[in-house]
Amino acid sequence: MPRPPKAKQPIKNAALRLFVEQGIHATGIREIAQAAGYSEAALYRHWTNKDDLVHSLFCEHLAEVVTRLEEELQGPGSCHEQLQAAIKALYTLYDEQPYTFRFILIIQHDLGPSIDESVRMPHDCVEAFIASFFKKLPKDELILCAGAMMGTFIEASGRVIHGHLPLPLAQYASQVSDHCLQLLRGLANKFTTVKEI
Repeated sequence: MPRPPKAKQPIKNAALRLFVEQGIHATGIREIAQAAGYSEAALYRHWTNKDDLVHSLFCEHLAEVVTRLEEELQGPGSCHEQLQAAIKALYTLYDEQPYTFRFILIIQHDLGPSIDESVRMPHDCVEAFIASFFKKLPKDELILCAGAMMGTFIEASGRVIHGHLPLPLAQYASQVSDHCLQLLRGLANKFTTVKEI
């Protein structure tokens, strides 16, 4: 039986929203199908189970996030300009597609060990960016600095998501990039750099 193409996008949209609002584990197949206005059978025509749907959505949207991040971190300009452009690109993603942003950058922690280690994640992009400025940086310093930068980025977005700061999120890109730059400069005081930070 041919798969009805009309059902796929509404189901994906409903699943993304419910996974973000309720959590992956708290959301069931029946609930997703009902929210999309389709039967469970329509969902099973496209995905074998909920895990398959989660994995499919994650891979699809992760590629978008990683591409945006890498394009800006490898773009023209100074370290600060690259950081600001990358943060603004992802904060703009939130302003345009809040469920995508939250699913990939916040909710993805619910996926735990089901994420293949070979998959390029946002923190991998940040680690590569940091490493590009140093002759040799110990692995623990690299991981901790990338974690601190991602934490700064995520915590600031959380403040907007939870209403502590007004939208749009992209307006905070400059301030957040200033804080991330300070983390890099702290490392530059301890380790040999190969280009200006």
